[in-house]
Amino acid sequence: MSLSASQLRDRELATQWIAAGHSLTRLPEGAGASSRGMPMWIPDLLAEHGSLPPVGVVTDIGQLFAGRSLRETAPLPAVSPRLRGALRSYEDHVLGRLGASPVFETIRDTFCSLSPELQGKATTILIQRFLGRIGFESGASVSLGLVRDVARAPKEETMHSGLEALSESGVVVDAIAEAFEELTQKARRCSALLDTADAFLVENVEVLGELTQRLFIEQLAEVETSLSAGLPKRLKPRRKPLQGKVSTVLATEEEYPAGGFSSISTSGSLENLVISELIYMEDDETADQQLVDLFDLRYAEGELLYYTRDDAVFLRDHRVIQFVFEPSLVQARTKDDDIPWQRLVVALGLVACAIERLSEWLGADHGLLIRLAFVADEGRQPLDSERGVLSLLTRDWIERGAVEVTLVDSHEALLAELEELARSAELDLIHLGCGSRELSGTPDTYQVAHVDLKDSKPQLSWKHRSDEEPGETDDAWSVWQTMAMRLFSELV
Repeated sequence: MSLSASQLRDRELATQWIAAGHSLTRLPEGAGASSRGMPMWIPDLLAEHGSLPPVGVVTDIGQLFAGRSLRETAPLPAVSPRLRGALRSYEDHVLGRLGASPVFETIRDTFCSLSPELQGKATTILIQRFLGRIGFESGASVSLGLVRDVARAPKEETMHSGLEALSESGVVVDAIAEAFEELTQKARRCSALLDTADAFLVENVEVLGELTQRLFIEQLAEVETSLSAGLPKRLKPRRKPLQGKVSTVLATEEEYPAGGFSSISTSGSLENLVISELIYMEDDETADQQLVDLFDLRYAEGELLYYTRDDAVFLRDHRVIQFVFEPSLVQARTKDDDIPWQRLVVALGLVACAIERLSEWLGADHGLLIRLAFVADEGRQPLDSERGVLSLLTRDWIERGAVEVTLVDSHEALLAELEELARSAELDLIHLGCGSRELSGTPDTYQVAHVDLKDSKPQLSWKHRSDEEPGETDDAWSVWQTMAMRLFSELV
């Protein structure tokens, strides 16, 4: 049975629960009791998660990601058979599965490169996400001050108190056994104990150490996934050939020239025939007229070899899609009743979805570059946190040169830059704001769209089109999905 709230208010009983749970830590081989000190960052987990599993679970997972083998160095005291069986199942179905996860080695390598302080933050993040993913609810909501007092206590004193509590059958041992049983049961029902998002958070733990920042990232990923689910897997480009052209790397002198012979195949024209194939041709004077010529046979069977030319091109289309975020978007930091995310979070998730899907649909042949520009407001940067999150999410795209995240001082500076880009590339401008319809002074040399987030149902309007957003009676999320499809269809 679990410890009740009234029992947890008993300082002695709560201390025994913490110390006993910590005494069950699986330590590396050769570690003695003096090494069994409680990590000082465990109170941080309680402060963020609201409750604690048996403390040994927290320490075990930290040891596991630190690359240390978890082994019991001394026999347990005469604990109840129920607790002993729960511990064995926990080792197999929790620790064993964590170590066998496909992303475990990636997380472990990143974890080991962190400083001790950041390792504590990373362990807190991993355990909090792990407990939330499996739906674990048997943690103890003990006093944060009490946990800090136990963490500061001498290691030997904590171990002695914990082993003494484990040797006596009672409510503390039963509560710990129940917690391990539920942990194992919930973990067995979970398809994956770790995912790639965990690796991303550990890699960026220095930036995403705060709970609010991690929630922001998670919600953006949820929005992107939900919007992508309503989009087709393939969307064939329907726009006319683009005017902007850029040279490929094959045009440089140090690269292999395009247009030459690059391989050999069994199809081609006779002028590209491999010369050695002529050896199969019989001399008419010496050939037996009753036998089929071997060259003719290979030709009929399609086995002759031909040189094939390089299909690479010197020039390719150049496409730039510019997203502009107005300072007025701070008004969109509000949550509507029928959508589980803030309006601005959904807009940023739409942009993240656009980067992923447009890059997939248009491909590398279009020379696609997606630019994200945040407009400053009289020297202030009201969307600085959103700009930092998008820079972090698109880091891989930025390193490949496919995405740029910038901060512009004024609309005039941005329009001057776009005018220069429009001379050598096909340009589309998507302007996001609250209230204003479009950037003033935009020329007709490129397409301009405005996304108005003033109300719960966003409005999309194109400068070159007069039709308005359909489906005014739909719910807000359906309007978002419809708008995403209309926006992407126009861009592709």
